[in-house]
Amino acid sequence: MWIALALLPSVASANPVERCVNLSNFLEAPRGEVWGPEITPAHLDAIAAAGFDTVRLPVRFSDGWDGRIDPQLLARADAMIDAALARGLRVIVVLHHFEALMADPDAHAATFRAIWAELAAHWRGRPEGLILELLNEPTGALTTADAVRLFEAVIPLIRAGHPDRWLVLEGGNWAAASELAALPRPDARILHSFHYYAPYEMTHQLAPWTAQGPLPARAWRPETGGAAVSRDLEAAAKGTEAPILLGEFGVFRAAEPATRAAWTGHVRREAERLGMGWCVWGFAADFRIFDADAGRFLPDLLGALIDRP
Repeated sequence: MWIALALLPSVASANPVERCVNLSNFLEAPRGEVWGPEITPAHLDAIAAAGFDTVRLPVRFSDGWDGRIDPQLLARADAMIDAALARGLRVIVVLHHFEALMADPDAHAATFRAIWAELAAHWRGRPEGLILELLNEPTGALTTADAVRLFEAVIPLIRAGHPDRWLVLEGGNWAAASELAALPRPDARILHSFHYYAPYEMTHQLAPWTAQGPLPARAWRPETGGAAVSRDLEAAAKGTEAPILLGEFGVFRAAEPATRAAWTGHVRREAERLGMGWCVWGFAADFRIFDADAGRFLPDLLGALIDRP
């Protein structure tokens, strides 16, 4: 399966992502719904000025699929990609919320391949700052083994037009760190990714949409919870020899600001210590680090993420 890729010229495998923020709830909502504030070029200016080098753009490319991607959705994604690249930001574009694929992988595998065939052709020749993430959080009926088979089907297709572009892969059980070891690494320009929200009862406290209903408020301090987080991230770092992206982490906006900042800062520092790129969830939506109404970053959260001289 990977023989042709093995013939590619050797390329550097250093992690291309250092400090990233997810543009969450922007292009991932179903058609006709609005989940979060509109992301504008001015927001990208603020992100770049704050010291981030990358944005992650979740897009529901499967929405309204009728043999091709919705042209209006693709145009909106293109506009955001172009605006971010123009500001010196890398852009990770991820196929997000493909819920039908999670429910029935066999029935929708052909659509997954067709989406990536269209995107690969559409973005051929784009700057190297564009990074492609093949699928967000495999879950449900879509196991890691199923996801790997999908990846193996589309990576050669993408590589035909993008031999040196960075690609991001993540495994099942909602991109669990435990699945990193099962992910393929057919060439040097592959990032392995996982998402981290532990302890869940703390990171999702007071969120109204959890299966258990709103979880009670609870504080978190590095002195009591930091060792467990560090052990989790150290185990993840040992899970693969590929460069690692911590693709999502964050605390729900209703939590105490000091708790949000303490956990976020600890996770960020540990990820950096272990050589991982990181991408906080998310910009101005439910796990926000930016107040869209005030037009500014939340000081405690920005301080937890970006060290100042």
